[in-house]
Amino acid sequence: MTIDAEATAVSNGNQEIAVTSTELVVFDFDETIVDCNSDTYINVLAPGGTIPETIWATFQNDNDWTAYMQAVFQYLGAAGVTEAEYRRCLATMPFVEGMKALLGRLASGLVVKSGQKTAYEVIVISDANSFFINYTLQVHQLDAGVKKVFTNPAAFDPTTGVLQMERYHEQNWCPLSARNLCKGHVLKEYIAKRGAEGVHFERVNYAGDGSNDLCPSLKLGPRDRVFPRVGYPLHKLTLAKQASKELQAPIFPFVGGEDIWKVLVAGDEHQ
Repeated sequence: MTIDAEATAVSNGNQEIAVTSTELVVFDFDETIVDCNSDTYINVLAPGGTIPETIWATFQNDNDWTAYMQAVFQYLGAAGVTEAEYRRCLATMPFVEGMKALLGRLASGLVVKSGQKTAYEVIVISDANSFFINYTLQVHQLDAGVKKVFTNPAAFDPTTGVLQMERYHEQNWCPLSARNLCKGHVLKEYIAKRGAEGVHFERVNYAGDGSNDLCPSLKLGPRDRVFPRVGYPLHKLTLAKQASKELQAPIFPFVGGEDIWKVLVAGDEHQ
């Protein structure tokens, strides 16, 4: 996905430095930015700290996790769990080591070498929901550095107080993805949209952990990068696809955010 470089002037103290390239950095959310699954992290809000197994049994045959989560939200609402309690719970989610620092660095965009500057544009594509992701980014003051979040829309019903979630979309074209979200499709659409707006990415960097991150990884080209989290499903899957020559982008496994940062700025002077 090598595209033309931009030529926007930016200020570096008293010196004007040209932005000669723009890179897109794409993150999954659960087990990539936060060191947990946000959907199950909120189970502590349930009576006794657990969600009844009978709820999952209703959706297990269809493997419909999105419908299951809506049933969980209904159950928590009936138990009297409030929006404020959700917020307090989400604020305690642990981050993957170094991810806060990485997102902060990418937001500043100060990567300079030989009088040239690389700008980074950050988006999140996740099968969580907009309330969980947006609130987490906001409460940790990371939202300003994320240009767009693509996920299942969610908001609290003003009458019942229950968190209501919708599917991002309905898809039947990608066997690698859940029916409510094909991340590869979202990524391709976003790159095309930004291109129409005059923003062309020299490179796409994709960081994820799960099997649903394989589809967007396979959409990348030789100049792009895939960052699979070490020990998680995407790591094993990308190694297999690399061996079979189905994956074009090089793999850079990561344990924490610092591993990603070092690759992004390898050979560059960063401030």
